Amino acid sequence: MYIFVISNSDDMSTMDVLTWLDKYNCKFVRTGLGVKKSHVLLKYGKKADVSLVDWNFEEIKFDSIKSVWYRRGSTGFESDTPLIGFESKVIQFESYLLDQFIRNTLKSKPFINSYDDNYLNKLEVLHFCSQNEIRIPETLIANDSSEVIFSKLHERIITKHIGDMGKSAEYKGYRISAYATTQVLKSNIGLKGNFLPSLFQEYIEKKYEIRSFYLNGKFKSMAIFSQQNEKTKSDFRNYDYERPNRCVPYLLPKSYEKKLHKLMLHLGINCGSFDIIVTPNDEYYFLEVNPIGQFHWLSKNCNYFIERMIARTLAGKS
Repeated sequence: MYIFVISNSDDMSTMDVLTWLDKYNCKFVRTGLGVKKSHVLLKYGKKADVSLVDWNFEEIKFDSIKSVWYRRGSTGFESDTPLIGFESKVIQFESYLLDQFIRNTLKSKPFINSYDDNYLNKLEVLHFCSQNEIRIPETLIANDSSEVIFSKLHERIITKHIGDMGKSAEYKGYRISAYATTQVLKSNIGLKGNFLPSLFQEYIEKKYEIRSFYLNGKFKSMAIFSQQNEKTKSDFRNYDYERPNRCVPYLLPKSYEKKLHKLMLHLGINCGSFDIIVTPNDEYYFLEVNPIGQFHWLSKNCNYFIERMIARTLAGKS
């Protein structure tokens, strides 16, 4: 039996999980951006015969796939022949259809995350929280300056992406990535006229932040003392590598974990990372959940061995 892993070649967390799979003597097939390409073989006749063929040309039946871990990217079935212009667009679309079929077929297997988790709607998450006693900052979506009277109700507000904060594209043979972090605005934000629909929230004073990894109802949490550093004060992802934030293991209240678990069941997501603020009055404010979130530094800082936890789940040992 094989474990099917979809992840980009530069993801260190994936390598750590694969090391644990090796320790458990689990066979796995890995594909994704930058990974040496697998081959695909789909045969239909009187009986459907669907197989993957790994880079050693060893045929792997779909029936022999034990579980699936989606980490990043796509299945990565591409042509080795350089393509340009219209021909490239046609082949890209063909590859997309194949990729989509394989992803949908793999959904019948036990899995951790899926490609569709990339399209989590942050507004749906906030709406559910507001209806289920999960405290969130007061939030406004607007595209007209006349509507942003919201900013006059709070001394400071923040703005961030409605969707995924990271984007990348190919340009002249290079892959360019751009990321946007949370920005703090003063009450007079100076917006005029119409603009693209934007997300605004009240700025919440914090005692510390919490990053909590979730897998099938289990939580591994860490407190991040980002407030004492001006660079990370508004968002710990504005990392200060010279003066790193102090990070310690943390236990969320069980009642709060139950609320977050209910949210994940509603979203149909079995793995992700939560960002939470704890105020000076010890109130919990939910910020967001990232289904494909970073967990390497959380695991290392707190000795949680999250990579082993993922490997054991994929191997059916927990």
